[in-house]
Amino acid sequence: MKKELFKGPLKPTLEKIGGIPVDRKSSKDVVSQMVELFDQNEHFNLVIAPEATRAKTGEARKPIRTGFWHIAKAANEPIVLMYANSQTKVGGIIGKIYPTDLDHDIALIQQLYKEHVGLDIIIPEPKTSPSNG
Repeated sequence: MKKELFKGPLKPTLEKIGGIPVDRKSSKDVVSQMVELFDQNEHFNLVIAPEATRAKTGEARKPIRTGFWHIAKAANEPIVLMYANSQTKVGGIIGKIYPTDLDHDIALIQQLYKEHVGLDIIIPEPKTSPSNG
């Protein structure tokens, strides 16, 4: 999680659930920081919600960002593909892949996710204040 989230009232909760602050402005890139954490910890799980999954239904999705793949490849760890469907309120695990070739793996991941509806981000309309009269 970005280190800014660890300031203020969220810090104790994030630490309790095992959150680790990531300094995105560090001289080490995020991929190197995550690989180092895998190397330093016998039991370490990293959860990443790719930006490409956060779009409204019917809205064009951005290309998948590949940082997660580079972390898994460098750490020699599998990528566990999960989903959460906001319409059916069901989630689960699609499968697990070990990174081999970036282009091949991304194409496979896109294919595996084709049948899954992602989460919609619901942005409420601003409330208008009642008129005086």
